[in-house]
Amino acid sequence: MEWKPCIKPGYLSRVMRADERRMEFDCKNQVIMQKECPVDAVFIGDSMIQMWELSVYFAKYPLRILNRGIGGDRTASLLHRFRADAVQLKPKTVVILAGINDTWDLEFDHWKQESGREPDDILQDALGNMEQILRIASKETFQTILCSILPTCMEWTNREQERKKYVQEYNKGLKRLAEIYG
Repeated sequence: MEWKPCIKPGYLSRVMRADERRMEFDCKNQVIMQKECPVDAVFIGDSMIQMWELSVYFAKYPLRILNRGIGGDRTASLLHRFRADAVQLKPKTVVILAGINDTWDLEFDHWKQESGREPDDILQDALGNMEQILRIASKETFQTILCSILPTCMEWTNREQERKKYVQEYNKGLKRLAEIYG
């Protein structure tokens, strides 16, 4: 039997949540590709996707739905793994939900004794990553469903008000990107 090539993006250079499930996803992706299993949908993103019990919500439908959610994932690592965990699997639909975890960069890092980043810088980086993801997706045959992120209620953090504003601005930016990339 001929071994089919499979994209494996490798690990990121710094400790990232996406690396925790990299081997699992590489193995699962390889089997799907090797067996030429048709994929109806890939759900990809952060913990909102990872924790979504898709088989229960879609139990009435005879679909092959893959969950490629990673708790704590950020838009930069989603961009890094998008071709491997979505595109190469040739699904009919890709559902994307990510962006809230980028706001952890707002907070003061007690370990490194570094100030948090500015909200506008984080917003621009996150939307830039999402635009690159949508640019990739727009060249594929699958339907892309882009989900807005939900507001948080973490009053114990230092910059919750800025995080709430980020959520509003990020969702506006996603809407604009969805209009541009269809």
